[in-house]
Amino acid sequence: MFAFGSIVLTRFPFTDLSGDKRRPALVVSRDNDRRADLVVCFITSVPRSGPDMAPLSPTPGTGLKVASVVRFDKLATLDRAVIAGTRATPRRTGSPRSARAFSACSASGNPSDGPAGQPPRIRRIAAPSGGARV
Repeated sequence: MFAFGSIVLTRFPFTDLSGDKRRPALVVSRDNDRRADLVVCFITSVPRSGPDMAPLSPTPGTGLKVASVVRFDKLATLDRAVIAGTRATPRRTGSPRSARAFSACSASGNPSDGPAGQPPRIRRIAAPSGGARV
């Protein structure tokens, strides 16, 4: 119902939890048919750019009315009950680009850590005392 890459309309909480605002959000969790909650990214119409953001055009495929930006640095885990509806499905959002951008900035903030669309490699780090390794 809410596939990875879908754009949904939801009540997105303020970071200080003083309230929320109804806005579009990009679904970034997978296997959502078996989950009670969804992980979503904030979408804003305020023009911005950065390594943790991706532009979205206001096309019938995205369901957006104005040019917008997905903010991958603003995530929320939300109950399905606060999702008001779906604006667009992955096939129509251009999610492969969003998926690459999300993968590049989500795990470590460094797009060069792993190939596009894959998590970064886990590096072993020796403890200073020569004890346990991480």
